[in-house]
Amino acid sequence: MGKFRWGIFGTGFVAGKFALGLKALDDHEIVAVASRSQEKAKAFAAGLKVDATCGSYAEIACLENVDAIYIATPPNVHKLQALMCIAAAKAVLVEKPFAMNAAEAAEIRAAAQANGVFCMEAMWTRFNPAVQQLKNRVDAGDLGEIRMLNGSFGIQEVPSESNHLFNKAMGGGAVLDRGVYPISLAVYLLGKPDYVNGVLIRAEGGVDEQAAITLGWQDKITAQFTISLIADLANNLSVSGSKARIELDTPIYRPSRLRIFTSQAISRSPAQAPSKKDHIRESGVLHLLHQYLLPLLKAGAGKKVNVLYSGNAYHYQAEEVRQCVQGGKLESAIMPLSDSVAVMEIIDRLLAK
Repeated sequence: MGKFRWGIFGTGFVAGKFALGLKALDDHEIVAVASRSQEKAKAFAAGLKVDATCGSYAEIACLENVDAIYIATPPNVHKLQALMCIAAAKAVLVEKPFAMNAAEAAEIRAAAQANGVFCMEAMWTRFNPAVQQLKNRVDAGDLGEIRMLNGSFGIQEVPSESNHLFNKAMGGGAVLDRGVYPISLAVYLLGKPDYVNGVLIRAEGGVDEQAAITLGWQDKITAQFTISLIADLANNLSVSGSKARIELDTPIYRPSRLRIFTSQAISRSPAQAPSKKDHIRESGVLHLLHQYLLPLLKAGAGKKVNVLYSGNAYHYQAEEVRQCVQGGKLESAIMPLSDSVAVMEIIDRLLAK
């Protein structure tokens, strides 16, 4: 079987990362590039040093020598371009956020199913080896009963009219661009939440620049995420259960290590007069030592499990597409379309705040 042949829609930042990530795979190649400008498409292909056919989106979608299209354009055109590819019977990988809202996401899903065409959201983090190990440990019950998720994703950007992240009409905003990561991971680990709430801070143009998000599952599990386009955050994720807590080392979108902390509930005795041991424990001298030693002890705390990724980690999702398409599957089990719709439904509820 020959190489799996990709067409790429868009020539921006993420398209470049995906294209360069394919270098980690010997049996994938880029054969076509589409852009609003043919000059940009040619320059993109030249920068990648590939001999690719360059043309309009409609032209590339219909090429017979393309096995799948990766859509890396702004979110406001994802639905139009995904439907175009599906109508041309072309397998399609759609950059996140999958669409502008849940209705668009459902329309893409329905078209893919009706036409028998493979379709998947490019939530590359789900395919990261460290995330896969976290998922396996959660499913195996290694953490006990899951009780809480915490995380953040914030990278400070310079607000600019040319940056689509600050353009609401193009699908910008912190919830769509940053929030989609922890929300998608939460849905992957725990399923669709029963409770959604959030506080959004919006700029003058109406785009949300940062937010605090709360999710809940059957009054048993809560998740809290902070996201921002205008502040640098820790960019981490932790999952706490009754037996253990796992932290994904930063960054949340491309982790390479787990830190595992065992947990044990504290059993407290009824109140009684302070003992000699209590006097020592609460002394200023012991607390002074504690303040010096605790940071040192915490720095090495937890069992560290390195789960290194290869390449730049963008290629795992591409290989998933190849295996699914060549295996005759219409969806990925790791990133099913039902999850893409569920994530967009959560985002809709947050943006309605």
